[in-house]
Amino acid sequence: MLKKNYRIILLSTLIILSLLLVIRKVIIADWQSRTLLIMAKPVVSPISGLFQIRSLNQENKELRAKLIEAQEKDFNLAVLENENKILKEELNIQNDTADLLGAKVIGKNPILESGSILINRGKNDDIEIGKAVTYHSFLVGVIEVVKDEIATVRLINSSQTLIPVTIVEANTIGLLSSRLEGIVVEQVLVDKKIAIGDKIVSNDIEGGASSKIFIGEVAEIISSPSDIYQTLKVKTPIDFQNLQFLFVHR
Repeated sequence: MLKKNYRIILLSTLIILSLLLVIRKVIIADWQSRTLLIMAKPVVSPISGLFQIRSLNQENKELRAKLIEAQEKDFNLAVLENENKILKEELNIQNDTADLLGAKVIGKNPILESGSILINRGKNDDIEIGKAVTYHSFLVGVIEVVKDEIATVRLINSSQTLIPVTIVEANTIGLLSSRLEGIVVEQVLVDKKIAIGDKIVSNDIEGGASSKIFIGEVAEIISSPSDIYQTLKVKTPIDFQNLQFLFVHR
C-alpha cells in the first residue's frame, strides 16, 4: 500500500516538473521574440527627424502655392465669364453696336470728386470728349477727360452734371442734375402735366453725346405748386457703385 502511494506521489511530481519546464520554455521564447521585435525597429535620430520635418514643411509650402495659384485662376476665370456675360447682354440690348466700344472700369479719378470714374479706353481708341457712356442702354455719364490709354467719365449722379433731357410722355424738356436727394430734372415748365413713371431721355449734348438715350423715369415731383419750375426726382436702374463694364458711343 505504501509502495503504491509512493509511486503516485512520484508520478505526480514528475508531471508537475514537466509542466513547469514547458511553461518556462514558452515564457523564454515569448521574451526572446519581443526582444527581437524591439531590436528590429528602426531608431530615428534627432537629426533624421529634423530633416523629415523640413521636408514636410517644404511640401506644405508647395501645396499652398499650388492652391493659391488654382484659386487665382478660378477668380480670373470668374471675372472673364462675368465680363463676357455683361458684354453679351449689352450687345443684345443696344440697337446699333457698330458705334459702341466696350470699356472696363479701372477706378476713380483721384483728382475729381467721387462722381467720376476711369475707363481703360482713350485717344488710342478714338475716344472723344463729350461722348455718351451707357450700360444696358441707360445713360451712365459723359466722357470728360481723355488721355492716350484712359479716359474719365463724368457720371450723371455727379454734382457737376448738367444734361438737357426730355420727358417723353409730357413732351417737354428739363435739365438733369444731381442733389443730395439724388438725380433730378429741374426747370420743367409748371404748365406741363408730369406723371410718375414718365420716361426720361437725353437730348443732344454739346460735344457730341448721342441723343435719345434712356436715363430713367420720374419717381416723384419734389417741387411745390408755387415754384416757377417743376423739379422731378429720377429713378434709374443703374448701380453707380458697382459699375464694371460700360459702352462708349462713338
